[in-house]
Amino acid sequence: MKTTHFLMSVLAAAGLAAGVCAAENPEGKQTVQQNGPTRLSALRLLTAATPGSAWQNWMTAGAWKRWNDIFGGMIFKNGKAPLLSDFFGNAIQMTGPQLETSGVTGFYNPYQDTLLLIQTDNSDRIPRIEDFVFLSGPQFRGEKLADGQYAEVLAPRKAPLDALLAANITEVRTIFEREFPKDAKNISLGKYRSVKPDVQVKSFTDNATLHLLRLLSLFDAAAKPDLLQVGKYSAILWEGDLQKIKETFAFPGDDAATAEAFVKLDKEVRSSLLPCVYFRNKHGMLLGLASRLHPDFVILISAPEKAGPKPLFAFIPFRQEILKDLCASR
Repeated sequence: MKTTHFLMSVLAAAGLAAGVCAAENPEGKQTVQQNGPTRLSALRLLTAATPGSAWQNWMTAGAWKRWNDIFGGMIFKNGKAPLLSDFFGNAIQMTGPQLETSGVTGFYNPYQDTLLLIQTDNSDRIPRIEDFVFLSGPQFRGEKLADGQYAEVLAPRKAPLDALLAANITEVRTIFEREFPKDAKNISLGKYRSVKPDVQVKSFTDNATLHLLRLLSLFDAAAKPDLLQVGKYSAILWEGDLQKIKETFAFPGDDAATAEAFVKLDKEVRSSLLPCVYFRNKHGMLLGLASRLHPDFVILISAPEKAGPKPLFAFIPFRQEILKDLCASR
C-alpha cells in the first residue's frame, strides 16, 4: 500500500493523476470517466516497478488467468519482467470512451512500437480490467512486414528517428480515436481479440526484445565512453540550468526555444529522465531520454563521433499539433 500511495503522490505532483481530477471536480467526487483512466495511469507506473504482481488486484479473475496463460512466461520467479517493465515505463496513455459499465484505454510505447489495448469493467467503484490485447505497432496500423523485418523505428534506415516517432504516434492515436470514439455507446475489443495468443506474444516480444537489447548495449564494455557521456548529459538536464544546457548542446536552426520549454518542466520530471533509445554507428551516438513520471515527451541527443561540434539537442513533446508539424517538415 505504501508503494501505491507514493506513486499516486508522485503522479499528482506531476499533474497526471488525482490532483488533476480534484482540480476539475472541487467536490472530490470522481466520475467514472475520471476514475478509470486515473487509476490506470497509476497502474502503469506500478507495473513498470513490479510487473509480476501489479495487475492481479486490478483484473477480474478471468482476465488475470488469461494474462498469466499468455504472458506469464515473461515473468521471472523473483517477479521481474524486463520486457514488460520497459514497455510500461515509457508507454503513452490514450483514453477512449468511458461508460458506466465499460471503458477502453490504450498504452503505446513508441520506442518498442508496441500497443496494449485494455477494456475495463466500470460497474464497480474500482474499475477492473476484463479484457486486453497486445499488438505490435505495424499490426495496429495495418502495415505488412516481410518475414524477419522489424518495425522501422527499431532500426531507422529510411527516415530520422524523430520523424518516425512522430508519424507512428500520430497514426496510432488517429486509429485509436477512430476505432474507439469518445461518444461510442458500445465498447468491445472483439476486432482485435481475434489475434491469437501466440501471435500476441511474438509480436510483443520481438519488438520489445530488440529494443531492450539495443538499449542495454549502452552498458557493454565497448560503449563505456558513450555511457560516460550519457551520464554527463543526464546530470546537466536533471539540473535544468538553461545556461549550461546552451553551453553543452546545439539546437536545430540555432533556436534554443525547445530548451527553454524543457527547463520549465517540474524538477521531479526532469530528474526522472532515463535512457529510452540508444543507437551507435560510425558517425556517432543517438540517445533518447524519457521520464517514467511523464512519458509524453522525449529528449533526443545526436552526438557526432568527432570531437568539436556540440551534440544536437531536441525536446519533443508528444502533442498532436507538434507531431503533425514535425511530420510535415520531413
